[in-house]
Amino acid sequence: MNGIYAIYYTGAIGSGQGVVIIKDGVISGADVVGGIYDGQYKEINNQAEGLVSLTLPAGAMLVTGASSGSQPTKFDIPINLPTNLGNGQPLLIKTPTGPINIIFKRLRDVI
Repeated sequence: MNGIYAIYYTGAIGSGQGVVIIKDGVISGADVVGGIYDGQYKEINNQAEGLVSLTLPAGAMLVTGASSGSQPTKFDIPINLPTNLGNGQPLLIKTPTGPINIIFKRLRDVI
């Protein structure tokens, strides 16, 4: 799983993209609207189970339709993904603000 990935995701009202680094149980990254991803996971039976916190800047809109409002907002997103991250196929993630489909595209190894 360790690597740098482009992420492409869609929700009820739109789509977005970003980049995440996944390494040894830690996830960190950012997206094009200024969202910051920080999380941890454990590999259990070919699944990555954990929690990712998404911090949005003030005024940002999520692809699910939720908004951060006038202040930065943090959303905790539980994850349970296959360790192959779908091999380029869309995966469903159920977020607190609604479902999204996400594709992980491996860009390179982490050095």
